[in-house]
Amino acid sequence: MGQRHQIFVKSYTTERNLKTFTAAFHHQWLFGGTAIQQLRNMLEYNSNMGKYGQLNGKYTQLSSHENMLTPDDIVKIVDNCFAMNTPLGYHSTMISLNKEAAEYGDNYLRPDYQDNNDGQTFVDFTGDKIKYCFTFPFDKKEDKEDETPAAKCWEPLSARDYIKHYYEIQEFADKNSDDLNETDTNDKIFLDKIKANIEWIEENAELMTQEEFFILYPELKS
Repeated sequence: MGQRHQIFVKSYTTERNLKTFTAAFHHQWLFGGTAIQQLRNMLEYNSNMGKYGQLNGKYTQLSSHENMLTPDDIVKIVDNCFAMNTPLGYHSTMISLNKEAAEYGDNYLRPDYQDNNDGQTFVDFTGDKIKYCFTFPFDKKEDKEDETPAAKCWEPLSARDYIKHYYEIQEFADKNSDDLNETDTNDKIFLDKIKANIEWIEENAELMTQEEFFILYPELKS
């Protein structure tokens, strides 16, 4: 079944009747460190474009209300950002929920409508500051016998808190490189990269609060 994950990205758009647009995707193999990397890809794209960054003659910064992006442009940008730095074949499992909604109905754009076991990524480029969070659309329990969930359903999680459900990024931090075997060395390189990505995200985006999340999706507030 894979690692089912969804992505929801709200951006400004030139579409006159919309003003903002949310690109939504289902990804069959996105979780843990890969989800962190892809979030950084998208934030870094937005930062690199700058207010007047151009692509094919269009202003394309997702966070600029002066951008010239159509909804189709936004979908393509998010799709391309999530294709970068992924293992071969992973990106082929990414499906546009906007396309699915156009064919089968708007329920496909609801975060609570999707098959999920590895969380969801939310980014809002339309405020004074870029906001993001990871959530689980269920109470996340590390053990089935746990009475208290490690993360509550729809609780906004930072990149640092989300990754704790998959890896202990400090596991090799205090070890001398000479003391690591080949497997441990590879793990340290992988975890060090995740740590660097988390630190970059923390410097360039702000964690969405619970209230802000429910403003975006009031239907999820119970």
